[in-house]
Amino acid sequence: MAKDYGVSISSDVSETIIGPKTRFKGTVNTDKPIRIEGLYEGTIESSSTVTVAESGTFDGTCNCKCFELQGKANGKVNCSDVLKFAVTGKFTGDAVTANVDIHPGSDFDGTLKIQKNQ
Repeated sequence: MAKDYGVSISSDVSETIIGPKTRFKGTVNTDKPIRIEGLYEGTIESSSTVTVAESGTFDGTCNCKCFELQGKANGKVNCSDVLKFAVTGKFTGDAVTANVDIHPGSDFDGTLKIQKNQ
């Protein structure tokens, strides 16, 4: 049975998966969804969804359409559509987005700017 994280997390099939116990350091540019289950350090440029799973950690800069956080993220996130935090999400840094869906109980330490015309 799937966990209920309190927010609607997309069911798009991820084209790129950083698996559990995997460490990646660098830059990814893609128009496909990315799922991080391990550790990602660096920059992501995606015109799709970036999901940080409950077991995942993102540390860096992310420019994407949608950012879904179930795990941990540190850095800067810029979303053209929506920023979603599940109850297990822990974020430290700066975020700019057109829409936000932060579940009560998630941790947010930083700045949030709602900017409709990105």
